[in-house]
Amino acid sequence: IAASSATTYTNYISGYFKEPTAGTNVTFTNKYALGADSLTVGTSNALTVTSAGVLTAVNPVVGTQTFGDSSTKAASTAFVASASQLISAIAADATTTSTSASDSGLTVALAASATYIVSVRLRIGCNNTGGVNIGIGSPSSSTYAFVGYGSSTSTALFLRWALAADGLSGIAACAFNTAGSPLDFYGKIVTTSSGNLKVTFASITSTQTSTVSAAGSFMTVTRVA
Repeated sequence: IAASSATTYTNYISGYFKEPTAGTNVTFTNKYALGADSLTVGTSNALTVTSAGVLTAVNPVVGTQTFGDSSTKAASTAFVASASQLISAIAADATTTSTSASDSGLTVALAASATYIVSVRLRIGCNNTGGVNIGIGSPSSSTYAFVGYGSSTSTALFLRWALAADGLSGIAACAFNTAGSPLDFYGKIVTTSSGNLKVTFASITSTQTSTVSAAGSFMTVTRVA
């Protein structure tokens, strides 16, 4: 194409095929502007369509899906790795005789600048009447509030406790020489930096054995913002 003076074409197409229009007494069951047995587009990393209709795109450039985006963009690997709901469970019982915080094995990695709803179900035990002390560890500068419920000095006595800072709660859960007592806690956490949310535990009385049972203990974390 040539021009006698400087000319700019906003969209220039070498060939354009218009969809056919049915005239008098004509009905199209299907109509197409262009038909071909196969197709190749591009000089490198070509997009191809075979005669069997199989489309192949090599290294396609697509939009990156992010949390809260309801579009039809393809989900990136990073997005899938940061799925909105995460679940942690433990493969074996965790035990301690220390009054210092021990890791229960229930751990979930949290993203920075995010909000999560957390639900934890524990099955705990103590081999004496001191009881089990439950705590939380969170990413730096996180803000949260959890409320827990469980058995205290007997199966008939229920306790309720609140936790809004990292560390052990100081409660004496399951303080009646038994195993497999349920303890639940729930709450919301807002992160500033990325890091792990973990459940910790300890013995109220030194040398007594506290246990977090693998069977029935898990943590569910759902990202909401």
